[in-house]
Amino acid sequence: MALEEIAQRTWTISSTASTLHSASQKSEFLVSIVVCEKLFSLTIPLSIFLQNKSSDLVSAVKYTNEVLSSLRQMRETANDTFTEIFQVASKFSANLFDTELQAPRVTSRQKSRANPQTTSNEEYFRVTTFIPCVDTLIQNLTDRFIKNEYILSNFKLLLPGYACE
Repeated sequence: MALEEIAQRTWTISSTASTLHSASQKSEFLVSIVVCEKLFSLTIPLSIFLQNKSSDLVSAVKYTNEVLSSLRQMRETANDTFTEIFQVASKFSANLFDTELQAPRVTSRQKSRANPQTTSNEEYFRVTTFIPCVDTLIQNLTDRFIKNEYILSNFKLLLPGYACE
């Protein structure tokens, strides 16, 4: 791995490379990467659409609603969806690092991170990583587009091509 080589060769940044290498092997990081890949696979087409100069705001809101519908479906079927994600992350961990995904040690009193009572590693990561990520993405898209749908759709009235409608 490139980080291993940097950690061994370059003494000025070896500490940082070692830290990054260590962090990249942690279960939390691996699961987060696979969750992001799954979620961003839905939002990247929307992002590309929004960057297109010829796209209009009404179409953007419709496209956002479609993405939100997919995300809500994913949230409703979180158990099944995350099972697939966890299997991918597990294979990734086994192939790259020859380790299994492990939930962090849970203590009876903890303040700095989520401490749910779960029965499996998969359930822990679903509750602490996947569901909050999906919920946050849904909330952000809703706040940015859907709550302002009326305002955004009326912007087209300012454009000459739509003024006569």
